[in-house]
Amino acid sequence: MGKFDRRFRRTESGAPRWPRSSIFVFGLLIGACTDASGPSSVVNLRTEISSATVTMGDTVVFRAILTNPTARTLDMGSGSGCGPPVLFEVRGSTGELINQIPLDSVFTCERRDFHDLEPSEIDTVITRWPVTASAGSYSVRSGFRGKRGLERLTRPIALTIR
Repeated sequence: MGKFDRRFRRTESGAPRWPRSSIFVFGLLIGACTDASGPSSVVNLRTEISSATVTMGDTVVFRAILTNPTARTLDMGSGSGCGPPVLFEVRGSTGELINQIPLDSVFTCERRDFHDLEPSEIDTVITRWPVTASAGSYSVRSGFRGKRGLERLTRPIALTIR
């Protein structure tokens, strides 16, 4: 009987069975190494727009301002792939999604400033939207990129197109 056989019981098929305490400790280690809520759960996010009233053909500047209120550097790149951690959306007056705003630049996998938020750092993600929607009332929000779309959306900012 080898060392392995003395430490582990065997299942009916003869395969070694891990002791329950080992499985519990392994589960705790995995849980301690992963942050289920992610860094975006502590980052403060707000949206600003360059002008609340525009006409078709104008360009509106959208800003997502991220603030790290913690005393540690946060890795904002995890979970958002190669692009920035936030995106923008425009919704019509009845709540329908008019446009999820593409960014000014292509997603690259190089590490950018917005991927790491230093303690107390304020960082801004900016995009410009050429207004192509028809006249009416709209709202603009930013949110953190997640597996199911935008998460933790900011409060809506009113945008009127004349």
